[in-house]
Amino acid sequence: MKRIVVTGAGGFIGLHTQFYLHEVGKHEPLEIKALDRTAFNDDHLLLEALKDADAVIHLAGINRGEDIELEEGNVQLAERLVSALGKVNSSAHLIYSSSIHEDRDTAYGKGKKYAREVFERHCKEHKLTLTSFLLPNIFGEFAKPSYNTVVATFCSDLVEGRASTVNDKAFVELCYVRDAVDAIWAAIREGAAGTKRLSGERISVSALHELLSMQYTQYKEGEHPALNSQFEQRIFNTLHSVIFSKLFPLALEPHEDKRGVLYEIVRSGHADQVFYS
Repeated sequence: MKRIVVTGAGGFIGLHTQFYLHEVGKHEPLEIKALDRTAFNDDHLLLEALKDADAVIHLAGINRGEDIELEEGNVQLAERLVSALGKVNSSAHLIYSSSIHEDRDTAYGKGKKYAREVFERHCKEHKLTLTSFLLPNIFGEFAKPSYNTVVATFCSDLVEGRASTVNDKAFVELCYVRDAVDAIWAAIREGAAGTKRLSGERISVSALHELLSMQYTQYKEGEHPALNSQFEQRIFNTLHSVIFSKLFPLALEPHEDKRGVLYEIVRSGHADQVFYS
């Protein structure tokens, strides 16, 4: 049985990683040790989780705060983890979730890069396998607005009736969270080492906001929006996870004549419709 430790398990990617591993566990034996911030900061819980671990997926990180916290905080998390790995003499495959911002002259980018260097030194010294992922903007269901991704922020703004701040000149590269977790699991299964840069869909911020606004308006009015690509489907799934509790249950309008009563359940705006009579 493989023991997989996930740090940052209470976060957005951490939550989806747990979902994914539980699905994998239906087909092969896995023991999942999920460490949220409290557990990671507890010496006993951290060391117990790392004992006999086959892989450690390090998702814990700081991406909001003062510059000194962003730069030093991510390094401190890395140093705490490698110290604990050394104490239990771990031979686990280490997965580090970093960012494409590593090459930018920002406190966050520097912090993520320096943390990777901490892991590289430890793994080289102890002859351990390290896979570092440089992630673009990760989006998907249950992300936090104004924290994880601009997609979540736009979704929240639409549902709450707020005007969004849209930078018309900016572009964003979006990678679906499931794809990121799938790549992480593939690296564990294959024992792959090195630094991997994940790619995503590049879209202007204004086009993204326009797409979400169109989907929201159509769905709110009872019409299922057209989903012309996998990317549009995933954007809509993300939006739907936010609006579901706000819009449902939907009131169905009865259409009645001498033949009986008919309700329109789904209207897609294409040729697809579902009725109940």
